[in-house]
Amino acid sequence: MGVYNVHGGHNRIVPGASHYMDEVTEDRRITAGVIALLKANGHTAYNCTDDTGKTVGANLANIVAKCNTHTVDLDISIHQNAAKVDPGDGKTKGVEVFVYSKNSKAYAAAERVCAKLSALGFTNRGVKISTGLYVLKHTHSPAMLIEVGFVDDKDDANLYNKIGVNAICKAITEGILNKPISGAAKPTAKAGWVHDNTGWWYRNTDGSYPKNQWSQIGGDWYWFDSKGYAIHDTWKQIKGHWYYFKTDCRMVKGWRKVDGKWYYLSKQASKDYPEGSMRDGWLMDGRYWYYLNPKKGGPHGAMCTGFVTVNGQTYYCRPKAEAGYPEGSMVTGKKMIDGKEYYFETDGRMKI
Repeated sequence: MGVYNVHGGHNRIVPGASHYMDEVTEDRRITAGVIALLKANGHTAYNCTDDTGKTVGANLANIVAKCNTHTVDLDISIHQNAAKVDPGDGKTKGVEVFVYSKNSKAYAAAERVCAKLSALGFTNRGVKISTGLYVLKHTHSPAMLIEVGFVDDKDDANLYNKIGVNAICKAITEGILNKPISGAAKPTAKAGWVHDNTGWWYRNTDGSYPKNQWSQIGGDWYWFDSKGYAIHDTWKQIKGHWYYFKTDCRMVKGWRKVDGKWYYLSKQASKDYPEGSMRDGWLMDGRYWYYLNPKKGGPHGAMCTGFVTVNGQTYYCRPKAEAGYPEGSMVTGKKMIDGKEYYFETDGRMKI
């Protein structure tokens, strides 16, 4: 049985191409799928993907170092291509595979991979010779670099999504092994949190990761930015609502003190406020009413204290906790304020 290295190109610190598809996301999905299929067919396969290199050079060096720790039959580098954005003309730009020379032992496998991917509907751009690509030049074993479609071509993206990553993984694996295989093994990447020099991100079982989206993990909500990192210690406005995220990246619910001000983040969804979104205006929490700055005269959403005017009526919210009443809670009844007695109705309005 054969021994193979497989890796996805680039990483999220030094990302690859992105438009209709995201190269880093898809090359990791394909890597995980090809490895799973190789193993399912009795072969040994190593994942040499690098997620820590902070520069292009470091990323490439890390990949090559991982590859060269194993003696293998073939090094397989998974990428996606990019050129000029094409909104669609009915033709795919297609697939191509690079090898170091025509005499490389990888050349025949590269031809087969091109043919297998072409059979799925991609234009076959053929096998190309390149002596300048770092991975091809510096790996000890025969190597090929597969470009699985163009991320900025709408026809390529449509076909890619239509046939699905499992079919693509199967085609590549059959090209490598030079024989048909049955079924589509599920990728075996371990799901979980990953920390690198930039921050925390989450790896799915297919090797992909969430980005520009919400994800609920272990019962908590997280927001992942455009590079796939979970945001933390910050406010984020999403679809017109504000949210706050803790140091551990979890979305806050309930009261939260930020820069000396108290805010309330919805504990559950309601008609006007999604779960976790910042409240403003009047809020009843437990037995007490609070007034949260609705947008003017201070930080939006901050808990108001002292005298508050709302729709021409005056209210008083406690500047600090007292006699069992929480800070910020609205006063009713008699209240001595700066040596003067005031009276507030049961709905909090100051009696004049």
